[in-house]
Amino acid sequence: MKIEVLKSKIKRLTIVESNIEYEGSLTLCPLIMLKAGLREYQRVDVNNLTNGNRDNTYILKSKIPNMVAINGALSLRHKKDDIIHVNAYGIIDENEKFKPIVI
Repeated sequence: MKIEVLKSKIKRLTIVESNIEYEGSLTLCPLIMLKAGLREYQRVDVNNLTNGNRDNTYILKSKIPNMVAINGALSLRHKKDDIIHVNAYGIIDENEKFKPIVI
């Protein structure tokens, strides 16, 4: 039997840009993505510690180091300087030993 598990969790990112005039997504620094084992266009949850909003979207790779940007409609719910967690999930066999990447 297959189960869905937390694959990666990035804790306490600060949003440096929030832009409604953009394709809907979360833009992340490639180094952060690499450390967390995430890929461009991968679906993720964005949990906002500042205001309690929780949404899902996908990741785009930033060309700017240390960039954390919320784009499109999500920018109405997540603002510059908000603190967020990003969670990604994966499917594994229920008997598989697994531990998520947490950074």
